[in-house]
Amino acid sequence: MTTPNWLRRATLILSAASLAALVSATGCVAPSAPTAAKSSGKAASLQTLDALAAKGRNAEVVELADAQLETTRDRDLALQLELSRARALIKDKRAHSAVLGLQRTESRLGPGDTELAREVQELWGQAELKRARPAEAAQRFQKALACGRADRKTTERLQYGVYVALSEAKSPQAAAWKKKILMFSDDKLAAAEKDLLGRVRAPPVAPPAKAVAAKGGIPSDPRELLPSIHTRAEWGAAAIRGDYDPMLPITRVCVHHSAVEDEGRITSPAAVKAELRQLQANHQQKWADLGYHFVIDPSGGIWEGRNLKWQGAHEGTGLNQGSIGVCLLGNFEDSPPSAAQLGALKSLLDAMRTRWSLTAADIKTHREVRPEPTACPGASLQGWVDDYRRALASGSLARQ
Repeated sequence: MTTPNWLRRATLILSAASLAALVSATGCVAPSAPTAAKSSGKAASLQTLDALAAKGRNAEVVELADAQLETTRDRDLALQLELSRARALIKDKRAHSAVLGLQRTESRLGPGDTELAREVQELWGQAELKRARPAEAAQRFQKALACGRADRKTTERLQYGVYVALSEAKSPQAAAWKKKILMFSDDKLAAAEKDLLGRVRAPPVAPPAKAVAAKGGIPSDPRELLPSIHTRAEWGAAAIRGDYDPMLPITRVCVHHSAVEDEGRITSPAAVKAELRQLQANHQQKWADLGYHFVIDPSGGIWEGRNLKWQGAHEGTGLNQGSIGVCLLGNFEDSPPSAAQLGALKSLLDAMRTRWSLTAADIKTHREVRPEPTACPGASLQGWVDDYRRALASGSLARQ
């Protein structure tokens, strides 16, 4: 004989009461004073649902929450019950029912319910992903972020939620959202995808063996370091000429500035290309080619200078062996590089550190290696390099 619904719910409520009493007896909930009895009962009721959810008994969570929602007149308890119910429905693969409940919950929220509103929107985003509606999920996660200031862990979780949803929707906005994550991690992304999508990313397919340069070797194409690097061909570089030596194994990077005033005039790719051609022409009056291996423009573009297979001409006579020269366009003695330049420099340094196993001590500036006094790379850029090395030495950059 089928058990009537009213009897099942009564049994669940009695079971919940017993579990709540057990929780209190074991010390998880301190006995309350009579004036706090209502608050204590509310907490015990929610702890009962949490205990059932922890055991994976999601269907029971839903039924018990439904039963209590029919009898409670406590608004706050009702809202918490709705959230517990929605979480259980999502885990029980009943996302549509979860959304209906979250719609009901949203309609009952007031101006002061910031934390509840954030949780409603986050659960709604999770439910939309389960319903294979990633674009709608991204909107819900963004609404959760807009609910007011949250702690860093919550903010990061929601940012990953937006990125996962936009990626699932194949939205071009995904790349921009990825940049908003302060300390992006492939491991955290994989965990977020497993939690939100219920699957683990397949490992990337390796390119053909002939296209993969040995770790630590000199890449034939600078885009093996960063795909965004502009090649010599893009800016119309002249051929290398004269006397030059092959690059020895990479041991360090040296950071420079061009020391040219008014680099703010370089506001377009065409202007950058013209500047590079002029810089190369000046250098070829003394050397075989542009002295630096990479040049970073004010907009953050990274340009290939002298090819990495050839030793540079940027530190001084007899000092260039195994050293990669990186130059930022501008004079940074009195004013700082642009945020875009510094972001590009960090990306390039990170890529080179990874490929050649460089440490903080292997990142130098021109004034640190040249015997004769020089202000290069300027006080402001020198300060940034100092901060970068300190962060690297402390391990905070290595964890990113």
